[in-house]
Formats: sequence, C-alpha cells, structure tokens
Amino acid sequence: MRSIAHVNEGAKLLIQTGASIWLGSGSYIGRYVELGPGGLIHIGDRASVQDRCIMLGDVTVGSYSLFSLNVFISSGRHYFDSTPHLLIRDQDASTLSAPQGRQAHSKPVHVEEDCWLGVNVVVMPGVTIGRGAVIGANSVVTRDIAPYAVAVGAPAREVRKRLNFLPPTKITWENETDLPYFYAGFEQARDQRAANGFLGGHIARGKFKIWLADAGQSIILKIKRLGDAPVELVFNNQTVMVDPSFSALEVPCVQGQFEAEVRGAGVVMAEARTT
Repeated sequence: MRSIAHVNEGAKLLIQTGASIWLGSGSYIGRYVELGPGGLIHIGDRASVQDRCIMLGDVTVGSYSLFSLNVFISSGRHYFDSTPHLLIRDQDASTLSAPQGRQAHSKPVHVEEDCWLGVNVVVMPGVTIGRGAVIGANSVVTRDIAPYAVAVGAPAREVRKRLNFLPPTKITWENETDLPYFYAGFEQARDQRAANGFLGGHIARGKFKIWLADAGQSIILKIKRLGDAPVELVFNNQTVMVDPSFSALEVPCVQGQFEAEVRGAGVVMAEARTT
C-alpha cells in the first residue's frame, strides 16, 4: 500500500507559475524546509529531508535518500563575470531577460537513490550524485560523485567506496547483493521486498533503470505485468505490452544501462542479463 507524504510545520513550498513539486509515497519533509522549484522538484518515495534544508530550481532526489539538517541545493546561480563592472543583481537581470539566458540558467541537480547527505552539505548546479553515495558533513559538491562513493571536503572528493560498484552481466531479484544494479525505480526496502516476494521479483512503477556490465548491445529482461490490466513499457520511442506471466523481453542498452517508463499498475522484474 502506498502512503502519503509527510510535511512538517513551517515547511514552505513556494511554487511559481509553471513550476511543480512532486512528493513521493512515504516521503518526509522536515520543519522549516524550503522548496522553491523553477521547473520541477521531485522527491522520491521514502526519501527523508530533515529540518531547514533548502532546494531551489530543478532538483531530483531519488527514493530512500536521506538528507541531514541544513542541506542546500540550487540549480541556478548569480552572475558576476558576464559584465564584471555592473552590479551582480543587474547582471542577473540582464542574463535572465534574454530567452537564451533563461534557458541556460538552470542546470538540474540529481541526487540518486539511497544517498546520504550530511549536515550543512551544499550541492552546486548541474551535479549528479550517484546512487548510494555518502557526502560528509560540511562538504561542497562541485562535480559529479560516482555511485557508492564516500566523498568529503570543499570541494568534495572521493575518499573511499561504500562498496565496489561493479555491474555484473546478470542480476536476479533473489540475490541481495544485486540490489545496487536494479539501479532506480524499484521497491527495494526490506519490508517492500518481503511483501512483494510472492510475486517473484522487484516491482517498478513509473520510470526505472537497470545497470549491467557493458557486454553487448541488448539486455534480456525476465518480466511480467503487475495486476490484470494492460501494462506498457516505453523506451527509445517504442511501446511494448508486458505479458501477464514471466517472459523474456529483449531490449537495447547503452553501456549496459537500460531505462524505461511503465504505463499502468507496474511491472515485476525477476532478472536481467546482457546478451
């Protein structure tokens, strides 16, 4: 059963015209958090954003991620060097008054699933923090962070690995150590896996991504639809109907990665392997 988001006292959701905020099932927004989307702020299922965090612009936070206090993320910036002799606020106004400037202003930030950002972390525009990464307290993230890296400092640099992220050629739902490679969009919390186990696979609703070794041009999915109603899988401008029982579906991949969107109740994936 999917639950509602929990928004605490004092939180401010400042939604401009044309912008939106998406709060996932069971997500938690702490006290005095400020969310100010320029386009979209997306908080994934069961993600936790603790007190006084601020997110501005276009920010995606993956499911199960944890933010400590006072995390600051923005997809935009001020302009101080386009016309250096002018006031910064006037350079801002000049840049954002032009269509090209407005289009280039926001550089979306992506914090992928199962990340932990410590107290007072700052994440700069355009950064992607890979799945499972840990960012130490008071760090400033100025560049992309690899999956399952532990990074600290200002600027933040990788100091060790949480685990060696080495995508295999085959992943199965029964093997817990394969969870990192069911990379995004799957119901992976322990209670969810226990509840869904009778289905014989991981459930994905909406968008999902898997990551395998780069061993070929395609991946074979062992997959079935969730429920009795029709379910579609959309990828690379293709739409495929998902069978009601497990079947093998061959899909294209890029560097071992495959992304798709589920239209319908969901899919159940038992395994995936490269060809």
